[in-house]
Amino acid sequence: MRVCKFIFLFLLLILLMGCWDRQEVEERALVMIIGLDIAEKGMLEITYDIANAAAVDPGGGGGDVGLPSETITFLAPDFVSARDIVNSSVSREISFLHLRVIVVSEELARTEEFIHHFSPVLRDREIRRNVEIIVSQEKAEEFIRNNNPKLEERPYSFFEHMESRWRETSLTPLSILDKFFQRMEEDAGVFLAAYATAEVNPVIEKPTEDEYIAGEFPKLGGNPTQVLGSAVFKKGKMIGVLTGEETRLALALRPDVETDPFLVTYPDPIDEDYKVAFRVHKEQHNRIKMNLKKDVPKINVTIPLTLELLGVPSLINYIEDPNNMEVLKDSITAYLQGKAEALIDRTQEEFMAEPFKWSQVARRQFWTLKEYEGYHWMKSYPKAEISISFEIEISEFGRQLDSLDLQKIRD
Repeated sequence: MRVCKFIFLFLLLILLMGCWDRQEVEERALVMIIGLDIAEKGMLEITYDIANAAAVDPGGGGGDVGLPSETITFLAPDFVSARDIVNSSVSREISFLHLRVIVVSEELARTEEFIHHFSPVLRDREIRRNVEIIVSQEKAEEFIRNNNPKLEERPYSFFEHMESRWRETSLTPLSILDKFFQRMEEDAGVFLAAYATAEVNPVIEKPTEDEYIAGEFPKLGGNPTQVLGSAVFKKGKMIGVLTGEETRLALALRPDVETDPFLVTYPDPIDEDYKVAFRVHKEQHNRIKMNLKKDVPKINVTIPLTLELLGVPSLINYIEDPNNMEVLKDSITAYLQGKAEALIDRTQEEFMAEPFKWSQVARRQFWTLKEYEGYHWMKSYPKAEISISFEIEISEFGRQLDSLDLQKIRD
């Protein structure tokens, strides 16, 4: 009897080791980018950028493998059923396992219907929660088709590399799918998503290099795509746009460190014809104190920043002259404080909610979650009295301390 059971289990194992459900990579259509546009009568215009699996696979073995990707656009009633509809013209099985980016047109994002169309994304088991969300000024279809990176063989590789650049520059927020729905369910603030365009807009000159939004940055040649600034979402609907500078400030005002060191210029306080270049390091958490016991909440925020002096085109001696250094520090502090206060005023008056994640600090002021929810943080924030202060420390000066002496060079 035992021998029969052993033989039965052995045969069962042989059956389980079979590869009857195996599927070759070449049999799948790997959707790398999805675009969502609004269409008539409640329909969606959906765009797929589908990778050629044979071109992606490094072990493909050469030969003619065709184009690296294919872009198709079609109408569908919802996000879920779109997968089966597209198989009417695509011979391979549609797969979202390698999805990198979801592009949403600004026109769709600003409608009340957007969240109804977008929420089914969470139910799809193949879509990962770290997929990036990008809002395009133009139609998502046009953005995807016009994206033409010169240094990449495949269009979707552009966004893979850009994610690292967003973290380094802080001009654009990292906006993943999971955080979008988490922020919306918290109902305690606004969510910042990457803002982009691939349209060529007239050159607009701004006082500083980070006061642009996508499409305004002046450049010639290369890929027309610009990802700069952030789209502001409240309760699942887009309500505004922040510039690159405002996005940097919003990230800097958050309690935790969410930025890598980035490059920036500030006005030269002694010679107004020039600017001074710095690398900004945020290495410490902000110190945030709140008093929520009164009718008008009071919030005090201290932001410690360490600056590395990189360039002084005016050649003024800020490094060896203590008085000049103090003037420079005071000027930067006043500049940042003015910009931060203007951003906070805008969030209180225009957005009626904050992108700084201060709700995480406010939650700690209450003993229970029920007490916190009864406080209604989003309703209390617009009337709050907020005090901002920057602690600036200039600790590094690049590879050379003294500035050039042009008079000696001329002599």
